[in-house]
Amino acid sequence: MANLLRVVDFYLSKILQFLDYKTLGEMVAEMRFSGVDLTVSLGGYVLPERVKTDLPFAVDVIRKIYVKCELIRTNTENVNSPLDVPILESASLSKIPYYRKYWFKYKEGISMEDLQTI
Repeated sequence: MANLLRVVDFYLSKILQFLDYKTLGEMVAEMRFSGVDLTVSLGGYVLPERVKTDLPFAVDVIRKIYVKCELIRTNTENVNSPLDVPILESASLSKIPYYRKYWFKYKEGISMEDLQTI
């Protein structure tokens, strides 16, 4: 059997940031989205300095409503950063397989190949 493309419709949680986690999950389910992505950043749904406690809690609450949480949006920049490492570790422990960075800043005059060695 051929591999089929899995289409997932995730709701961007940033728009409903004024809601608590349970109400967010309920609203997303009511709107018939299959999942929600959580922003993990300054001013996001989950603050980076609270990610170790808040992300697992948020994911647990949302998944109990049968809404998926397989993606976070974050502005991680460096795998050696004292703020970035806990974000990725917490996502992994919460069984969140994907993360999306906000933006990648390209440096002018440097090829993609050269960027990989920096």
